[in-house]
Amino acid sequence: MNESESQFSLARVESSARQRAQQQILIRSIGSSRFVVALCLLLVAASTNLAVAQNASQMFLRIAGPSTSFIEGGSPYSGLLLWSNAVPGLAYRLQTRADLGTAGKWSNYRVFHAAGVQMSVNMFAPDDNLVTAQVPAGAFQMGDSLGDGFANERPVHTVNLGALQVDRFEVYWALWSEVRTWGLAKGYDFDGAGSAVDNLAPVTAISWYDCVKWCNARSEKTGLPPVYYLTSDRTNVYRSGHVDISPDCVAWDKGGYRLPTEAEWERLARGGAEGYRFPWTNVLTIAHTQANYWSRTNEAYDLGPTRGCDPIFQGDPSPVGTFAPNGYGVYDTAGNVWEWCWDWFSQTYYATSPTDNPKGPATGSARVARGDSYYNAGFYARCAYRNFWAPTSRFGDFGLRCVRTIP
Repeated sequence: MNESESQFSLARVESSARQRAQQQILIRSIGSSRFVVALCLLLVAASTNLAVAQNASQMFLRIAGPSTSFIEGGSPYSGLLLWSNAVPGLAYRLQTRADLGTAGKWSNYRVFHAAGVQMSVNMFAPDDNLVTAQVPAGAFQMGDSLGDGFANERPVHTVNLGALQVDRFEVYWALWSEVRTWGLAKGYDFDGAGSAVDNLAPVTAISWYDCVKWCNARSEKTGLPPVYYLTSDRTNVYRSGHVDISPDCVAWDKGGYRLPTEAEWERLARGGAEGYRFPWTNVLTIAHTQANYWSRTNEAYDLGPTRGCDPIFQGDPSPVGTFAPNGYGVYDTAGNVWEWCWDWFSQTYYATSPTDNPKGPATGSARVARGDSYYNAGFYARCAYRNFWAPTSRFGDFGLRCVRTIP
């Protein structure tokens, strides 16, 4: 990689009085042909509080993203990190490395949505507005309005939905692992550990049942009420086994983490727009500059100049937030990995779907998944496309995204 230094500055960070040691942050901004980063060396010889250092004597940090950003300062104790020249509305990744030698390697650590040009973030506990988006209450037209999908995507029908807080990013490996480990210690069980190619790549190889239980564990870990219960009186939290819980066993209005309904997913994927094939609204076509998917010649709207898998990610999921977000500031709703939804699947459900907050059929044999993956064609990345599989399935391109009801 051909890198060039574009800025140098020095900032001093004082340690806590209890530890009585001075810390230095050496700041550089680095550019490259692939991306631009801001580089920061934390000398933490006296620190035991910097989680990313893992008791190392030093830790390099950098911000990788779509613009040349500048790290302005920070603290290894509070976790505060300041950087400037961000592009509002796009994603940036915090990366770590123990050394800059040939044996070293950058590792993705956190991902943030830039809310402004000047950014102040907590490296250890990101603020909600940097990792979640608000989808307002309202109505939208659900289904295939362009007529290039399957019959089960029609008729197009009006759906009214309540307001949601939505994960901007698909659940990535570092978050999944942290919550799963906590859950196992609190009596939760899971079919498997899940899988990922990177700390910030979406977790995959997880069943629908594991996703639902993980949502409950995430809620409890963060002090929120769990959403899924074994009985309609909602007193027995769903933590283990394969249980096909019914809608009346779900505390929809309690504000804990949960899977979106199929209707909620399509609305958040469309980003507030209607009448478009994909989450973006500037064109009705798709290419590898917009999503991680499998390009082919079957569809005229697939303009990928390189057919097959994404030429950069080579048949693997990409780190979350790699591509531009939609109108709601939500990333990767086309391609990367399929996202499990709450609903049972029915070929004819749209013909009888309720208008207000539909939650799918009462029973079924397969659960809905939406959004396409790195392994599937652009045809399946359309916002209206409906996928479905047995809830026990643990495919290498299936993941999840969480939502929360806003009262």
